[in-house]
Amino acid sequence: LEESERRALEDLGSNQDILRHAHVRSVIAGAVSVSWFVWFVWLSWALREGLVQLTHPALMVEVAVTITLYSGVMWAVRDTLMATQIDRRALLLLAASFGGVGVLWALCWQMGIAPLHALMLSSGVYVFFFVAMTMVMERRVAWVTLALLPVAFGSFLDPEHVLAWQGGYVLVGGTALALIWRRDGKLAAARELADQSKPAR
Repeated sequence: LEESERRALEDLGSNQDILRHAHVRSVIAGAVSVSWFVWFVWLSWALREGLVQLTHPALMVEVAVTITLYSGVMWAVRDTLMATQIDRRALLLLAASFGGVGVLWALCWQMGIAPLHALMLSSGVYVFFFVAMTMVMERRVAWVTLALLPVAFGSFLDPEHVLAWQGGYVLVGGTALALIWRRDGKLAAARELADQSKPAR
């Protein structure tokens, strides 16, 4: 092969390497899922205690803050996860989910649908994220997606604790991804060590 073709093949393999930057994905998945769960459980409690009022403007502020924080995360990993195609899929899928929730809540506001019902409907977006992850990137999370489907209905069966249900869904799914990618990170480290130990030709 010519040099340009060889480099193109190497770049393609690097872009599609599920083990590359797996440790970074694992840390982010774990941090996001835990912080998401804590925030949603606290918010659920605050709503029940009357410390926070559930309104459409409050939901839109939540979307704006979430997108702003997530943009910071994407900027922080621009040289690692954003540099490879397979990692960009995960990041952009999550970004699309956040954007989808924002559009859904805005439409609910426009149509006069109650904020609580808007929250309940957004549970479908979280299900979509894990289904999409299974289909386009990480087939190993398929069992998690199936196991979490009944949990997703908790938001509809127990509206008073809708945020706690959503937080639990994200915690379990995100933790599963973090553990899968943590194992990949160990495999990547072992592979790198093996490559370094090979005698030079």
